[in-house]
Amino acid sequence: SSAFAFVLEAGGLENEIVTGRKGNLTIELHIEGRAGHAAFATKDKPSAILEMAHKIIEFESLNDFDKGITINVGKIDGGIGSNTIPEFSNAQVDFRFVDPSDLKRLEEKVSDIANRVVVQGTKCRVDFITGRPPMQQSPGNRKLFEITAGIANRMGYPVKEQFRFGVSDANFIADLNVPVIDGLGPIGARDHSRDEYMIKDSLLQRTLLLACSIIECWGRSDSL
Repeated sequence: SSAFAFVLEAGGLENEIVTGRKGNLTIELHIEGRAGHAAFATKDKPSAILEMAHKIIEFESLNDFDKGITINVGKIDGGIGSNTIPEFSNAQVDFRFVDPSDLKRLEEKVSDIANRVVVQGTKCRVDFITGRPPMQQSPGNRKLFEITAGIANRMGYPVKEQFRFGVSDANFIADLNVPVIDGLGPIGARDHSRDEYMIKDSLLQRTLLLACSIIECWGRSDSL
């Protein structure tokens, strides 16, 4: 087994290093209705998009910000034109959570919503695409951070501890009970946007911090 691990996702703008992360679950929802001409639609039209609209509202109602649970319906499509009752609709949904026990509860909620039909004549299928367990702020993670923070202080480059809402490969490593810290890459911000950027001057600082941290942590790996 590994003694410890470092992950090189971007560092925070205030020199943060990550000791914990939320977990995530991504699903795809596929709804099938029955096509027909919109001119002859009745109040009972089997619209896949209408059924999807009901399910989107139900998914969004699961947001619980006090518990760190967030749900985002990030992509939808469906139908072929305004004059046709939509035969299909698809959506991608992202779930984020802090407590590992929340995953099972969310999976049960997904099944409940998928199996509950509001618009008669439609049916739903769920594909579980990907998921990552939470990276909990374990004693081993915090010990790694303390060592790295001490080195950073000696370099005149103080760092801060951070719990980050996004996921990374560190989630999988932490789930194996291997001490791990993340965010040791160059500093940057505005991820997933056209304005995403990296501070070039941080490349050398972070490279030196990583190299020195590996050396010192390896020498103290028995105590991690």
